[in-house]
Amino acid sequence: MKLFEFHKGGHRRGYLSEIVVVLTLVGYQAIAPISLLLDVPNRFISIPLRATILGLALFIIFKRLFIKKNMPSGLMWFFLSLFWGLYFGRMILDSIFSPEVLRLSLGEYILSGIGICFLPALAIAISPPKAIWFLLRWVLIIGFFAVIFNLLLIQKQGSVDDLMSLLVKRQATETLSTISLGDLGVMVVLLGIWAIFQQSYSHFLKKIYFACTIMVGLMAAIIAGSRGPVLSLLVLLPLLAYELFRNQRMTFDYLIKLIWSIVLVLPAVSYLLIHIHEFEGFNRIQSGLFSDDIRVRLLQLGLDSFYSHPLLGSGIEPLGFYPHNVILESFMLYGVISGFLFVGLLGYATYCAFWRYLYTPESAWISILFFQAVIISMVSGSLYGSASMWSLMVLVVVANKGSMESIDVG
Repeated sequence: MKLFEFHKGGHRRGYLSEIVVVLTLVGYQAIAPISLLLDVPNRFISIPLRATILGLALFIIFKRLFIKKNMPSGLMWFFLSLFWGLYFGRMILDSIFSPEVLRLSLGEYILSGIGICFLPALAIAISPPKAIWFLLRWVLIIGFFAVIFNLLLIQKQGSVDDLMSLLVKRQATETLSTISLGDLGVMVVLLGIWAIFQQSYSHFLKKIYFACTIMVGLMAAIIAGSRGPVLSLLVLLPLLAYELFRNQRMTFDYLIKLIWSIVLVLPAVSYLLIHIHEFEGFNRIQSGLFSDDIRVRLLQLGLDSFYSHPLLGSGIEPLGFYPHNVILESFMLYGVISGFLFVGLLGYATYCAFWRYLYTPESAWISILFFQAVIISMVSGSLYGSASMWSLMVLVVVANKGSMESIDVG
């Protein structure tokens, strides 16, 4: 299956689960500029997207459970449902007994947590995506254009005349935070690097396209200047490099690809290194990649909250805000019960991701994206807001249990 061709011939099948994954990963980033361009409230754009994701998830679940009678097998899905059942119950309890500490309305927690995190993840579990080529193709395409649209909006709003002026200042849009913009940029960079080295990508125009995704992704990461995405890029580049070079014979074609990629990227990297002291985002990262007074304070408050209620927990947001670490947040929810339940889910998914990374190189990029989502959720995520983490958590598990269509996307 080619990257820029639709599925032709053979039996027809839907791609509902694949669409759910794609919309979860890059859907909001792509539509984020629209409300600003149309000068309408962001909810007019974001709520229809949420409704679409939720509607597709409910349709998949209803069709599989009540029409085809197809129940997902394995304890993973039982524990996933148990965790979210506990989470939903805590939402109700907190809204009744301690509504004053909740930052959002009950409906917002339910829509974000149950509607955008749990139900899409359950739909992926019940009806696992088969077409890995579809996922890669559309995450790359939509992610690439999402980066461009958001950068153009930043340039327009800031009335920036040249590229250097755009890059040196840490920026974001009103609808896409620096962490989200940086996360999107790093995702596009990782997928672009992975794609450009695949042997099936022989067409010159495709190489140019993948090189462009890397460049614009790096621009987004630099402009965002957010620590979490940069940390995920630094952690995952060695894994990606190992994946690209293992089991590769140094053929003439592969050597030309390597040299061509270096020649293409080297001038831009050299320019950035020469002028690196001028970049506000880099200076912020350099001054404290692993230190942030606000986050340290939130983590300490979260730990104190857990120590005060280790068995019954202290609620979904007893601090009036999430602690920016999903593991700590899970222990705050229902104490050790919910904490160890979540750690078990995350640990099993991590095992599956490493297994897929080591033994199925054609789809190792799924594991890379999962690791990225986990890192982001550890430094700036919440349980009810990390939709990408939940969908990828389920995806790496079901990918190991079922067959996925081979990726011939050149």
